[in-house]
Amino acid sequence: AVQSAKAERPSVLAKLKALNLMGNTYILYTADHGAQGRTANGLLSNGKGTVWEGGLRVPLLIAGPGIPGRTFSHVRASTVDLLPTVLSLAGLPPTALPEGLEGGSLLKTIREYPAAVPVRSREELVIHFPHYDKDEVGPASAILFRNYKMIRVYETDERHLFDILQDPGERTDLAISRPEIVKA
Repeated sequence: AVQSAKAERPSVLAKLKALNLMGNTYILYTADHGAQGRTANGLLSNGKGTVWEGGLRVPLLIAGPGIPGRTFSHVRASTVDLLPTVLSLAGLPPTALPEGLEGGSLLKTIREYPAAVPVRSREELVIHFPHYDKDEVGPASAILFRNYKMIRVYETDERHLFDILQDPGERTDLAISRPEIVKA
C-alpha cells in the first residue's frame, strides 16, 4: 500500500485531550470581521471592512472548565472583553486589570447567565473604520448603544440610525424619524 506523503497531524483539541489538558484549558475562537462581500453574511448588511452588521458580527466561541456546552448568548461582546474575561477565568480579581480598560469580563455570561451583560466603564461600544477599505460610503464610525446603532460617515457627515434588535439587516434608517436619538 502506498502511504500518503503527508502524515496526519492531530488537531489542537485532540492533542490537548491526548495530553490530558482539557480540564485546565480554555479555548477562545473569534474573527476580526465578517465575511467578504455585500451579500456574504446572509441577512446582515455588507461585510468585512465595514461598520455595518455584516462586518461587525462575528462568532465568539469560548469553551473550557466550568463553561456549560451547547449554550448560546446574544450579549454584545468585543475583543476588548477578552482580556478581562481571561483574567477572570484565571481567578484574578477585577483590580488586577489596568486602570481605564474599556472591556468587561464575560465570565458571568459564559458560566451562569447567557443574558448577563458585562460591566464596562462605558455602556456604549464605538467602532472606527476611518479609512478606505471595503465600504462604499468611505471612512465611518459606528456607536452601539442599547438596541440602537448609529453610523457616521466622515466625508458627508451623514448619520444612519438603526434599531438593530428589530432590524439586524439595517434596512430601515431611522435617522430622520428619530433625530433625538441621533443627537444624543
